[in-house]
Amino acid sequence: MSTTVLDVSVGSRLWYQGTAWTIVELDGFAVTLRSADQFKRVHAPALAGIAEPLDEDRDGEDSLESLDAVVIASLTPKQRRQIESEARVYEQVVIAANDESFQERCTAAGEQLGISARSVRRRVERFTRHGLSGLVDARLLKTKRRSIAPEWDQACIEVLDSFTRLSNPTMGMVIRKANALYLQRHPDGVEPTRAVAYRRLHELDKGRYTFGAAKQRRSVAERPQGHMGRLRADRPGQYVVLDTTRLDVFAMEPITGRWLNTELTVAMDLYSRCILGMVLRAVSTTAQDVATVLYQVVTPQHWGPPQDAELPSPYVGVPDNLIAMSTAAVPDTIVVDHGKVYLSAHTKSVCHRLGINIQPATPHKPTDKPTL
Repeated sequence: MSTTVLDVSVGSRLWYQGTAWTIVELDGFAVTLRSADQFKRVHAPALAGIAEPLDEDRDGEDSLESLDAVVIASLTPKQRRQIESEARVYEQVVIAANDESFQERCTAAGEQLGISARSVRRRVERFTRHGLSGLVDARLLKTKRRSIAPEWDQACIEVLDSFTRLSNPTMGMVIRKANALYLQRHPDGVEPTRAVAYRRLHELDKGRYTFGAAKQRRSVAERPQGHMGRLRADRPGQYVVLDTTRLDVFAMEPITGRWLNTELTVAMDLYSRCILGMVLRAVSTTAQDVATVLYQVVTPQHWGPPQDAELPSPYVGVPDNLIAMSTAAVPDTIVVDHGKVYLSAHTKSVCHRLGINIQPATPHKPTDKPTL
């Protein structure tokens, strides 16, 4: 029969209560163990027969230690406090140095915890092998699955999708329609209870906003399928982005004296983020304004004081982090939205004449034209 020698000198490593420990202090018959930032003071003779020498080449110890941490972290604070209180009782059963026998200590612990001595022996054995994780009831770690048929989930999703373009329904209405659709397809099916159906409906509606803002719900439904990529330029002039924005700036009509809204049409180089052309138009932008902006893009523009005409200078009214750059290069492609002024015959003819490609952005996909 082989005997395992346990080294309790400072620096030795051992396996105790399901965790790897290092002996950091030895004071008479008491040893101080350390595992990460956790310390434990143990009676040295009590380690005999319980602790094992830690083999550094032992496979899976790190995995076992991580698994124990995951099991403990999955408990609620109340469950963890209960297990820790039980662990203190079982620890006294293991390391008690009085004259009582092990059976007597188990009987006393069982009376304290309200369980039988046999259950105490089994739990003490699991506690010495696995530590706190050995005291966790396996039923607490099981996923609580509600008795809802997958067919009911599918019917509920179809009902939720039907309200994308309609007004906001009530949760009771959705559940009644889902039950009716489910029983129509599966007459022998069992409907979920009212409480379970409400909880499941909250889960299925996550990210759909069926019971929230209608605008947000429809915007989510119109998202393009698949992954959203970003349009990237490798050099200046490869992509020029055009867009029109209504400003909070008003112009006065000289004859009638009316205040009119203004719209700003801007062309920006995607690579350098430089403003290549812009037009400010009262009331609404026309296709001729888009052609004017393209004319500014393909012809040299000198904005600023005449003495600085040979150098690029900021355009009046543009923030300092946007630089207006003179250019005379024809862009390869212009990126526009689906506005009528950008897809008009006049704009297409100008681009055809200059040899510029038109790339309309994907509807409801902001990553196609993120800079403007």
